[in-house]
Amino acid sequence: MSHDIRTPCSAIVGLTEIAERHVGETDRVEECLSKITLSSHHLISLINDVLEMSKIESGRIDIGHAPFDVCDLVEMLVSIVRPQ
Repeated sequence: MSHDIRTPCSAIVGLTEIAERHVGETDRVEECLSKITLSSHHLISLINDVLEMSKIESGRIDIGHAPFDVCDLVEMLVSIVRPQ
């Protein structure tokens, strides 16, 4: 789990540094900001999963159904995994 959390954190830090070095290049900065946003959302999701595991282990979990877009999910995963 620590590696899973470290990966989006490293992406956020690295992409922020790249954006800072290329402030005058709007397209490059926008691309970095987009990837930072995806990595941030991924990190929050991982943290939420850890908190949910804690709830499951303590027997305090409510299971529910929620719709999601498979294409969006695959696109997010590709953008996170591609740099690796």
